[in-house]
Amino acid sequence: ARFGLSALTRFLGAGFPPRWRQHLAYFWIPQPEQLTGLARTYVGDARFKANFDRLDPALAEFMLQAVQHYVSQLAPAP
Repeated sequence: ARFGLSALTRFLGAGFPPRWRQHLAYFWIPQPEQLTGLARTYVGDARFKANFDRLDPALAEFMLQAVQHYVSQLAPAP
């Protein structure tokens, strides 16, 4: 994969996953497990993966890793 740990660190540092979640909130308020499920769909559903692959063949997996990390940092719901 072309996206390594340093790229993931920069991506997370730029605040992308929170902005991605904020964008989703225009349509629906996802729970953390739903965010992870959506990111898994980016990898597991050929239609989503094809769209990501047009940008970079490693992007869907990269997004999954970024979202998993983001969700792991969220405070648990009370």
